[in-house]
Amino acid sequence: MHRVVILFDNFGPYHLARLKAAAGVCDLLAVEFGSSSSEYAWKASESEGFRRVTLNDNGPSDDLHNKEFQRRLNSVLDEFRPEAIVVPGWGYRGALFALKWALNHDVPVICMSESTAWDEVRNPIKEWIKYRIITHFMAALVGGSAHREYMEKLGMPPDQILLGYDAIDNAYFETRTHEVQNSAPKSQASGFAASQHYFLASARFIEKKNLPRLLNAYAVYRSSVMRMTASQPWPLVIIGDGELRPELEHLRSVLGLEDSVQMP
Repeated sequence: MHRVVILFDNFGPYHLARLKAAAGVCDLLAVEFGSSSSEYAWKASESEGFRRVTLNDNGPSDDLHNKEFQRRLNSVLDEFRPEAIVVPGWGYRGALFALKWALNHDVPVICMSESTAWDEVRNPIKEWIKYRIITHFMAALVGGSAHREYMEKLGMPPDQILLGYDAIDNAYFETRTHEVQNSAPKSQASGFAASQHYFLASARFIEKKNLPRLLNAYAVYRSSVMRMTASQPWPLVIIGDGELRPELEHLRSVLGLEDSVQMP
């Protein structure tokens, strides 16, 4: 099998699921830049089914200066000698250092991306720099059509862009759902989270996730259903945490959604 390196800043649970699946079709080395993240409050369990290397075992990758970070990454790549490298976009220094190593060793690089043209106001100079970087990628793996359109705008040929980046382990969720349903005490059955149908959102409670808009949209939906039909609106469960929790809980109260929106 081909030797492939896949890079991420820090492994969360869904990274491990994707990496385990990838290890089934290639000789995989998974490289994370730091053992923890300054952005995500997660700690992934030990990996199974693939080799894993962490550049900084003692914390986030930000703790390493550029020279030391690059030295450690180059050492890993020199030893493994990959035939392809998969990098997380173009914003992480690790992705750029890996791209530099790949260009020096004539190794193809695949870019993973979930960026869109409307994520934020785009600066023409930054967009030109991205274009220059993306010309060195062999292909791109993106989440959906909006991400594909942005990659095309940045110069990636359409036939070199693949969908499927946002894959999850469906078998895991199916199995765990049955386990929870079969083991949950009967007293929990009255909770709306145990209803046959409900909306589920999972996100960090931070500004860019725009959860206040979700609550306002749900309030409109709930009001319309109760006004126009005899059926009950589906409840909403928002899984996550973050600095905006007090603000979101206050908005939920203002909108009168305490009985229909749960934020565990």
